[in-house]
Amino acid sequence: MEIEAENQAVGTPFGYGFEEHAEIYLIKGETVLAKQYFAKAYELLVQDEGLVSDKPGRLERMRRLAR
Repeated sequence: MEIEAENQAVGTPFGYGFEEHAEIYLIKGETVLAKQYFAKAYELLVQDEGLVSDKPGRLERMRRLAR
């Protein structure tokens, strides 16, 4: 996928890109890949103080779907 290639080119993981991948895989029914990408997204985005304070439900959903 394009976002994954961009992450690799820049060399910096992009949590929002991982979240987008996870959502796409979830919609496609590819739950194993969705879990992997939700885990990657959560690991990075839980460090974003703005997201933690403004969207705790979003982070909780990522954490739950990563299991």
